[in-house]
Amino acid sequence: MQRLDAEAIRDGFLAVSGSLAFEMYGPPVAIKVSEDGDVIDVPSATGARRSIYLQQRRTQVVGMLEAFDAPSIVFNCTARNRTTVPLQSLKLLNSSFVRQQAESLAQRVHGMSPSSDDEKIQSAFRLAIGRPATTSELQASQGFLKTQALEYPDHSDPVAAAWIDFCQMLLASNAVLYLE
Repeated sequence: MQRLDAEAIRDGFLAVSGSLAFEMYGPPVAIKVSEDGDVIDVPSATGARRSIYLQQRRTQVVGMLEAFDAPSIVFNCTARNRTTVPLQSLKLLNSSFVRQQAESLAQRVHGMSPSSDDEKIQSAFRLAIGRPATTSELQASQGFLKTQALEYPDHSDPVAAAWIDFCQMLLASNAVLYLE
């Protein structure tokens, strides 16, 4: 197994969520520091562009790319490091970018499969992982969605919040981050 490069992880999240803009060439995408201190790209009306188009600053590296070992632009980079550190998991759980992509994925899944939860779960697995859920994954997903909705007693739509959490966990899974 080999983990994807930082840019491929970010671009994959955008593609799965349906947020990826396919526009080629043009000026770089500006970056900014978000309210939670993470460096993110400035949203565009046409969607998010691939990582190759992100503005590069030595002092402000996009948080998602930095966590997954994007090369430094300060020094020559002859080979990429491939680390596995707790900060990567924390980034997937706490990043506003990942949360936003999970929300978009949940909306996309509901738009594709408006019928049963099982079909929605299967659609989410096919989009994120590229295969249908196994029987045990389907059962675990059903259980998670039921219990997670109970964690939002004051939320206006606890089921939708549970689906966003489910999609975020799919995006954070090894099946999305690694190639076999």
